[in-house]
Amino acid sequence: MKESGALVNKKLLFISASVVTGIVGSLLFKKNKQQSMKEHQQLFIGNWHYLRRNNECVQVTITSDFKLLIQGKEQNIRDYQLTSTRLSFLDQMGYEIMLEQQADAFYFYDETEDSSYKLTKQLSH
Repeated sequence: MKESGALVNKKLLFISASVVTGIVGSLLFKKNKQQSMKEHQQLFIGNWHYLRRNNECVQVTITSDFKLLIQGKEQNIRDYQLTSTRLSFLDQMGYEIMLEQQADAFYFYDETEDSSYKLTKQLSH
């Protein structure tokens, strides 16, 4: 009888340890995912510019609360999505405006113009 009680205690201990391990692992994964997402957010936040085909310089600003400004004018954005390599905005008309990282370069795409431009990030002083 004592052996079966010891066996039950071992099973309970094993199950408890498994549950605790699962919870701790889940919390660590969630924390790492949140930290990784913050790093992705920081990639896109800041002041950028690109040159149009006519050599006109266009300023693009992404604020820390993900407002999009083009030439200093805040754009009417309905929604935005962030992935590890892309920040995509949906404007009021349903068109997509996107900043995307490809290798070591960033690009700006405006669906209304169906054009993509290489971005340069302005370093803050």
